[in-house]
Amino acid sequence: MSKTKNWELHKPNLEFISELPIKSSAWSGHYFFAYDLVANIKPKVIVELGTHKGNSLFSFAQAIKDLNLKTELHAIDTWEGDEHAGYYKEDVYEKFLKIKEKYYKDVNIIPHKMYFDEAVDNFKNNSIDILHIDGLHTYEAVKHDYENWLPKVNKKTGIILLHDVCEKRDDFGVYKLWDELKKQFKNTLTFEHYHGLGVLFLGDMPAKKRNLLEDFLIPFYQNKSKIEDQATEITDKEKHITNLEEVKNTLVEEKNRLEIVNNNLEEEKKKIEEEKNALIPDALEFREFKETKIWKGLSMYRKIKKYTKNFFINIYRDGPITTFKRIFKRICQIVRYRKEKRIDKNRYKYWVKKNKITNVRRKEIKKELENLVYKPLISIVMPVYNVDIKWIKEAIESITKQIYTNWELCIADDASTNTELIEYLKTISNHPKIKVAFREKNGHISEASNSALELATGEFVALMDNDDIIYPHALAEVVKVLNKKKDTDLIYSDEDKLTMKGERVEPFFKPDWSPDLFMSTNYLCHLTVIRKKLIDRVKGFRKGYEGSQDYDLFLRITEKTNNIEHIPDILYSWRRIPGSTAAVYDNKGYANKTSIKALKDAVKRRNLDATVHKGLFPGSFRVKYNIKDNPLVSILIPTKDKYEYIERCISSLLERTTYNNYEVLIIDTGSTEKETLNYYKTLKDIPKIRFLYWKKKFNYSAVNNFGVKYSKGEYILLLNNDTEVITPDWIEGMLEHAQREEIGAVGVKLYYPNNTIQHAGVVLGIGGSNKEESIAAHIMSGFSREIIGIPYARDLIRNYSAVTAACLMISREKYEKIGKLNEKLRIAFNDVDFNLKLMEEGYNNIFTPYVELYHHESISVGKPQLGTRDMEEFKKEINYMKKKWNKYIINDPFYNRNLTWKNLNCDIRA
Repeated sequence: MSKTKNWELHKPNLEFISELPIKSSAWSGHYFFAYDLVANIKPKVIVELGTHKGNSLFSFAQAIKDLNLKTELHAIDTWEGDEHAGYYKEDVYEKFLKIKEKYYKDVNIIPHKMYFDEAVDNFKNNSIDILHIDGLHTYEAVKHDYENWLPKVNKKTGIILLHDVCEKRDDFGVYKLWDELKKQFKNTLTFEHYHGLGVLFLGDMPAKKRNLLEDFLIPFYQNKSKIEDQATEITDKEKHITNLEEVKNTLVEEKNRLEIVNNNLEEEKKKIEEEKNALIPDALEFREFKETKIWKGLSMYRKIKKYTKNFFINIYRDGPITTFKRIFKRICQIVRYRKEKRIDKNRYKYWVKKNKITNVRRKEIKKELENLVYKPLISIVMPVYNVDIKWIKEAIESITKQIYTNWELCIADDASTNTELIEYLKTISNHPKIKVAFREKNGHISEASNSALELATGEFVALMDNDDIIYPHALAEVVKVLNKKKDTDLIYSDEDKLTMKGERVEPFFKPDWSPDLFMSTNYLCHLTVIRKKLIDRVKGFRKGYEGSQDYDLFLRITEKTNNIEHIPDILYSWRRIPGSTAAVYDNKGYANKTSIKALKDAVKRRNLDATVHKGLFPGSFRVKYNIKDNPLVSILIPTKDKYEYIERCISSLLERTTYNNYEVLIIDTGSTEKETLNYYKTLKDIPKIRFLYWKKKFNYSAVNNFGVKYSKGEYILLLNNDTEVITPDWIEGMLEHAQREEIGAVGVKLYYPNNTIQHAGVVLGIGGSNKEESIAAHIMSGFSREIIGIPYARDLIRNYSAVTAACLMISREKYEKIGKLNEKLRIAFNDVDFNLKLMEEGYNNIFTPYVELYHHESISVGKPQLGTRDMEEFKKEINYMKKKWNKYIINDPFYNRNLTWKNLNCDIRA
């Protein structure tokens, strides 16, 4: 490796060349520049438009691999070819993937098998460091690609590469665009060899550096390319001795010339080092001076001078009122921005601060309690065994600080051996509100909890561990709910955890009662308050379920009542003691085993035809329902043109589906493309496929209602044409829930082609540019496909207010019962409206993560934000939803008011 003025030269071993010989590519003359560019720039994100076999992309990848960079390397191509590159088959893409895995599996290469225009929205503005444009080479096409992607390139440091800038044959037009760009930008390089490569530096560059690059890099890489070409020719003509000697001599001369260049570069390097060393003392002295009060004073003086000058200029130009308004507005913006930045570092810390029970708030709560008619006695049940005395003291202190005073504490010690603890318990037993029972024999937590329950005389029982704490307003909030809804039998709140240092972490903001989520994990946990009559009715805790004794109790209680309420506030902190379930939950641990045991019992008691399995992460479970009989499922797919999408959808369906009793109704809404119509002909002889033709203006609701009318199935499966099946038993995974009497719509997990979440449930009242426009959105959209667990419950079977109709199953009976899809909503929100009608009829809508598909969202119908849909129509759809479903938009029961409406990430509203 050698170096010239901040530009390092390398002699890489390009591993992919054995698979893609130099002669096979029009790009091969630029391999070494591409390698050195990545090695010198060290970009975070590279995007290539038009990857083909991968010659250029693997040059980038080689540098990333050799230098162990963390660069994202995006390859965007349909891998179908075009009129310039020629059209080719799937084997080109397969070979690309093979080389990627063989040589560059540790490089973060991300293929996007799609059109450039479809991929552009996957990237944020100013996020790309190097953009290589090598798609269709007509002037119109390359200019469109350049203008479409330019905002995505870092405008300060970004680099754009354009290939074929010297090619003028046929309708090639890259050279025209390059001529325009050279006039517009001063920092460009043009390599004229191998069809030409244009290099555009978007940022500023000193003239000296630019001249160095022009004078050295262009001839160097052009010569280096020639050398590589000559080396290739030597390999091809080994049998021709005379020619070989001639070429050899040329190479020797070239080598000598390069050695001279390298020697010159080394001398230049030494000079630079000498200059650098000479400057070091001055630099250190200047750095020390910058730390002095004189420098800081001068800096402040310069700022004041600058702002004072601008201040008087603005007053002269705009007047004092406008100037002061502008200053005030700017100050507010800065204060707000800095506050948001501070909050973003730890949103929960600010939530805790904002929701702290102050003396003022305490007085307000007391006044609220005075006005309540119903003030039941609440018995707090606490089993104790050899707990650290400082933790139980904190726990009991948190109880004695309750604003609501009508409580009793019922403690059962399970034959502890800690004498200090025993003495403490004997001392506090004298407290008028505290009862303590000392068990003679250790019976573990279930028996100890039952002993504590025997002491309870309250109408309601609160469950509490001996090392946790509750907050001053906890019981007050419970009693307020009981006064509003007197039939309530079970109340649960949100919770967090306490570190050993007392720091509040891992907040869990829960949805309202979600029966299917509860069968997937014990999300109720703490704080839980239950009517004592119900606990007595189910005979309390059961021995043999230790570790999940509360989950087992809740399962039995929820079989006796539907009067369950949720308090969306953190009333309880669970102490994260090392080795406890609060600190770590192991799939192989005793708590996991007893949870499965409790669930199996519940399935049996409820007469469910189902089996219980471990879930996707520790502490989660899957209740898998067996399918009754073998009902016909009608799959409805509206489509128009876009052969590549309908072909992929149908092929994946036919090749991967394991369920046998289904029919596919392709509802064509006006295809005219020859390729699509020819594809239809190939499907005519497949018995499971039928065609319907919609002749009117596209209306998603009307089209599907039309399809249902002519379908024969007992169950309807709505499916977008831009989906691709991943899970073979996808129909079974939806049907197991759709057949349940209490279930309305069944939705599934959908991914974007880049393996990020597209759909994991729909939440109302979020996702808009402002609160007024926040109607509904896909929660956690854009999250990684990786399993992450609680509190992001997207890897659990759970209930939502709505699920997307991109892949939705429902029984025909329920579909028709609620009046089908609303044809007033032509494109947007028709599925949300449909789901909410099901909720109003008493059905639960459900999401399952055990069915997965890819989804290229709104490819056929477009999006209003992209200008491919009518904004006026979209506004009408928004107004309709607000008028009809405002109560759910204001407060989605399956979300939490403590989470933000501003994005889809479940961020805490701080």
